[in-house]
Amino acid sequence: MPKTACLLAVLLLAAAPAPAQRVLFVDADATGAGDGTTWADAFPRLQDALAAARPGDELWVAEGVYRPDRGAGIAPGDRTAYFDLRSGIALYGGFGGTETRRDERDWTAHETILSGDLAGDDGDVLDPFDPTRADNAFHVVGAGDAARGPASATAILDGFTVTGGNANALGIDPNNTGGGFCIILESRPTLRHLVVTRNTARFGGGMGLVSLAAPALEDVVFRENAASEKGGGAWSFVSRPTMRGVRFERNRSDGRGGGLFNEGSAALIDDAVFIGNAAGLDGGGIASERDNSVLTNARVLGNTAPRWGGGMFNVRSAPILMNVVFSGNASTEAGTGD
Repeated sequence: MPKTACLLAVLLLAAAPAPAQRVLFVDADATGAGDGTTWADAFPRLQDALAAARPGDELWVAEGVYRPDRGAGIAPGDRTAYFDLRSGIALYGGFGGTETRRDERDWTAHETILSGDLAGDDGDVLDPFDPTRADNAFHVVGAGDAARGPASATAILDGFTVTGGNANALGIDPNNTGGGFCIILESRPTLRHLVVTRNTARFGGGMGLVSLAAPALEDVVFRENAASEKGGGAWSFVSRPTMRGVRFERNRSDGRGGGLFNEGSAALIDDAVFIGNAAGLDGGGIASERDNSVLTNARVLGNTAPRWGGGMFNVRSAPILMNVVFSGNASTEAGTGD
């Protein structure tokens, strides 16, 4: 191709407008065309909206309950189905179904629930091996794919309640980690204004981070999640999360780390509360092993462990703590605070 033609092609490409950002509407109660173009014609199923989305799109999701096994090409009851966070696609919950601007939403008044309780039959027992949870999705939300690669910070989840995941697979299996969230492979999604509650797993009841995962969390509450081995609220394994304005409340681990277990990680945690969490062994609020995390401006209150570290337990770790209050924590053998 002549140089002038090459130059013209480059100039035309540079001048071409970027693809217009779309808003796709999702409403479980919608009865219209179901193409996502308006609230009246919203996608009733979130998985169908995700399948139609392309980078740059926003998904506005109205209050209601959305399950990951509902969508075209997905078998009802498929435990391996989850809501996949992908680079360039932003999911916003908390809409009533009439808004014309994103800032009109209210995620507290219009609770938008992502639920792994596929059969809608969960009992009150919060345990990964409870029979009523045997048919739940392994993960409610996931980020990172071996074929597609990691999700970037442009993968956004904002304004949702995440509940009912159950990563209870036995042996060495990726489905044993992260009942609410499973984030892997250096993925860096942006997670804001979330309640992560009543999820269960062997590792990381509310959230499991593996293989250099580095999500950014802001205003996220982990409440009443449970793990049979490590990290009732969350388990960070060889990962680099950033957590600001987080709250770990009444989570439980049968092993270590009732609220949070940092293992081989370097988390940055600021403006945090760990309250009323419990471990079956060590680290009622927080447990750290081979860890170099930083915890600032935090309160660690009323956590319990029967052995070591009611508030915080460290082994082969060098965490940095600044402006951290320990109060009312309890353990049987030693270390009520740390």
